[in-house]
Amino acid sequence: MHFLHAACVCVCLCLVQCADKFSKCPDDTTCCPLGNGSYGCCPLPKAVCCSDHMHCCPEGMSCDLIHSTCNSANETKPWATKIQPVFHPKTTVRSVPCNKSVVCESGSTCCKREDGDWACCPLPEAVCCEDHIHCCPHNTVCDLSEGMCDDSADPLTSVDWVEKVPAFLIVPQPLNQKCDSSTSCPDGATCCKMVSAAWGCCPLPQAVCCEDHLHCCPNNTVCNVAASTCDSITDEGPHLAIPWVTKMPAPSLLAQTDQCDDTYLCPGGTTCCRQKSGAWACCPLPQAVCCDDLQHCCPQGYTCDIAQESCEHPSLPSMPWVNKRPAEAASVVQHEHWCDKHTSCPRDNTCCYMTKFSKWGCCPLPQAVCCGDGDHCCPRGYTCDEKKPTCIIGHLEIPWFSKKEAKKTQGSEIAFSDVKCDPKTSCAEGSTCCRLSTGQWGCCPLLKAVCCEDHKHCCPQGYTCDLQTGTCVKPSDPRAVTHLLMHADGPEGVVCDVTSRCSKTETCCQISDTEWACCPFKQVIFPR
Repeated sequence: MHFLHAACVCVCLCLVQCADKFSKCPDDTTCCPLGNGSYGCCPLPKAVCCSDHMHCCPEGMSCDLIHSTCNSANETKPWATKIQPVFHPKTTVRSVPCNKSVVCESGSTCCKREDGDWACCPLPEAVCCEDHIHCCPHNTVCDLSEGMCDDSADPLTSVDWVEKVPAFLIVPQPLNQKCDSSTSCPDGATCCKMVSAAWGCCPLPQAVCCEDHLHCCPNNTVCNVAASTCDSITDEGPHLAIPWVTKMPAPSLLAQTDQCDDTYLCPGGTTCCRQKSGAWACCPLPQAVCCDDLQHCCPQGYTCDIAQESCEHPSLPSMPWVNKRPAEAASVVQHEHWCDKHTSCPRDNTCCYMTKFSKWGCCPLPQAVCCGDGDHCCPRGYTCDEKKPTCIIGHLEIPWFSKKEAKKTQGSEIAFSDVKCDPKTSCAEGSTCCRLSTGQWGCCPLLKAVCCEDHKHCCPQGYTCDLQTGTCVKPSDPRAVTHLLMHADGPEGVVCDVTSRCSKTETCCQISDTEWACCPFKQVIFPR
């Protein structure tokens, strides 16, 4: 009689939950505690777990730790060694690559089928049988005549062999998956709608877009919104739950180029990476990871596995890495105003971040003020009144401005007219360097501004920061107080010229050939 060293494993690889609520073992096996506090799988149904935390015995037998056997009143048998659980979410789920386009799930083995395609044996480091249909556990041999797996160390010990299951194909889709006429996603990604109704890119091929419009799941899985996981729906292979993936905004087909340096650039939706020669190359993925071999790249969130020539993710299948292509030469003189290395606005425009859409927008004014609603902007020197909404200038007390983080620059990139904060950091002309709470430099969009003590805001020259009210206050001067003017946008007030006015209680005073100020008195005697 053959002693079954391991129980039969059904093709669907049904799983049994262990007591720790994390580990799972195949059906007809037994969960047994290991010495490290986790669980292993005894390849016997209803087995007895030995106290050495390494071995187990068949049901109805006891462990003999001295002789390393399983004993009963009538017989003595060799004990069995426990194996690792099929799935343990506390460990990194790492797929098994068969080649550059096919993978098997973690804990499986790649085996060839009769037609030459890849299949997955649901056992780690398994033996692929010569019939190209079945497989056997590690350290066993296939017995084709008996349809069994024989223990190489003990020919009398056999287990049933296992049928293979189809492998997971990860051949990427054609480059630039078009979402619509103006938006696309990179190679190997899937177009999914986001909460804003704009397109997002799921970094998985043929992915499932989740109903929350924020996440996505691999093909042949379903989104479990309550558990924030991707659950398997196939009857083949283990029923696993893996973390879902967060989508990223889709790059526009008209997206701005990725500037590598003053001379080279890459097309929109790609990433600049160095080559072995030191020259620039373009990875056809946005915000990609440049591999250390200086030839390949991987999607954002993945790491380069140089040995396996693949891109690895802590909770997703491996995927082939991507070859870079040479970067394009660009004119030294650029006519765009760059918001970041992927986005730019036309010359004499101002970059303003649109919070509602989580992307950059362009204000058609130079050195403009970006309003807090994320949709509007005002000319330089004006403030946003979001209640009306209007751009206001001419009050003693004006709202303060939020600073934006300064850009890091190389020495040659700092324009002659820029305001230098230190040898490596600068702000645009007409702005002021102010320290942020992080210790880094920020840019206040005002000339010779006052940096507020909260390290977040700034005020115009001559004003003080009122941190309690969140305003910039200018001290009253009973002798002659002048302040800036509003644009003439209503019937009230005293009109100075076609573009400027003062309130009814003020008097227009010309301070230059083109500028007016408001004297805070109704009747003023001008000195001769």
